Order: sequence, then structure tokens, then C-alpha cells
Amino acid sequence: MYYIGIDGGGSKTAVRIADKNKNTLADVVALGCNPSYVGVDNALDTIERACVEVCARANVPRSEVVGVFGGIAGCVTHNFSPECKERLRNAFPNARIDIVNDSMLLFVNFTGSEGAVMICGTGSILFVLKDGELSRVGGYGTLDGGGSGYEIGKAAISYALKAADGRREPTVLTRLIDERNGRGVIEATCDLSLNEIRGLGQYAPLVFEAHEKGDEVATAILEDCFEFLAEYVEVASRKFDGPFELVLGGGIFNVPTSVEMFKKKCLSPIIPIKAGEPVDCAIRSAIDGNPATKILG
Repeated sequence: MYYIGIDGGGSKTAVRIADKNKNTLADVVALGCNPSYVGVDNALDTIERACVEVCARANVPRSEVVGVFGGIAGCVTHNFSPECKERLRNAFPNARIDIVNDSMLLFVNFTGSEGAVMICGTGSILFVLKDGELSRVGGYGTLDGGGSGYEIGKAAISYALKAADGRREPTVLTRLIDERNGRGVIEATCDLSLNEIRGLGQYAPLVFEAHEKGDEVATAILEDCFEFLAEYVEVASRKFDGPFELVLGGGIFNVPTSVEMFKKKCLSPIIPIKAGEPVDCAIRSAIDGNPATKILG
């Protein structure tokens, strides 16, 4: 018996196949599959190809896969789950297929049976699991603004453009951006494709690097991000009578300083738990189950 776990985000799609003892047999990393960014058809194609490829790499017949669990960013907004399940059911006819929002993968990190999970990567979203019910905060894409790697990168580029034409003063951050591009930021951004604009989260690490070097502009960008996310927490806290577990996942929370910066912005008492690798959470969910499936069906 073999199991496939999928972590599908805006920047990449990570797929893993493992045996019943959770031993990893192969990994595949493909382009992002958030349907908000790439469209439903492209997202479905990316996920299916990656799952088929991971079986090929592991030399596992698709008929021997008994469980596929995917956490896909954007699947709630676009009602993407039914279509994705159907596509994967055709590819893996003997498997149980479960597709949830990517943040729900993190439910397997609870030490108890309830709490909240938050992902901050290319985008951000929070889910609360309380008394057997799910509720959501945020996760509406770029129209909602703030609180994501995309918004951090966008703010950094915006400042760099202003500094390039004299509206702002150059800083450590603007120098790092120019060094990364190998040319001036105005020239570099004029050549960006739509997909590259959606991938502005790649500049987020430069903002953290500039912050560590004392760049006040970078620090302000990060504080804006974490203030935005702290509002998610304030809404979630209304479901609880006291401190609650909050599992933190996504690329932004992988930066060592990010969790402490975020905690300082939170007014409500939380018990922060750093999430495991999302694709590993997907494998654990495929094999052991995930609280989300009991609620979503």
C-alpha cells in the first residue's frame, strides 16, 4: 500500500509518495497550482502530472496507491476540491482522495483536538477548528491585501521603484533588490511577466535580510504584514475562552525571526506551534487521517 501527499501553493506544488510506514519513496516539485493564480485547468494539470510522475520515480504502479491527500491553496474559494478529486480518482482508481485547503494540512500538528492553523506563504489564510466546526478568516487573494509573501515582495518592489526615481531614499533593501536583479529595478520590473508578478513573494527573503541589517523600511514592511495577520488571530480568539493552539506554517514562518515578530503583534494569548513540512503533513493525513476530512466529508 502506498500513499501520496500533496502540498499545493502559489509558488510550488510539492508531491511525495510513501509506504504505510511513512518512509519517503520519491518527491516531485512542480510549479504552483493555486487556481486563483494559474486557473482551474492549469492547476488540475499540474497536480495530476506531479502525482503521476512521483509514482514513476518510485516505480510504484498507480493501482497500488490507496490514499491521496492534498492541501491546495485556493481550493475553497474556487470550489476546486470536487474537480480535483474527480481528476485524481481517474488516475488512482483504488485510492481514497481527499482535497482540502493547504492550511488544513496543519491540523495534524495539534496536540489536542482543536485550535487554529495559519499559513503565510505566497498568500495567507487561517482556519479555526472548535467544537467540531470549521471557520475561516482571510485567504481571499490579492483583493484582501496584506499578510503574505506576495504583499511583502510587492511592498519591497514598490519602495525600490520610488527610490529609483528619487521619491524615496535608497536603503539596504533597495541595494539587495538591485543586486538580485543584476540591474536597476525599473528596468527589471518592466520586463516582468504576469506569472513573475504573481511570484513577487520571492523578494520576501530580501526584506527579512534587510531587516536583520537594520533597514527601517524593511522592518516597517514586515510589521505591517504581521499586524495584518494578528487581526486574523483576534477574530479566531473569539471562539476560545483562553489561550489556544495556533499552528504556524508557510514560507514566511520558516524565517527564524518571523514567529517572534508575529507574536509581538498578537493581543490574544496563543500557544504557537511551528508546523512540520507541509508535504509531510499531507502524507501523515493520507495515512492517519486528518480532522478536516471528518468535518468536510
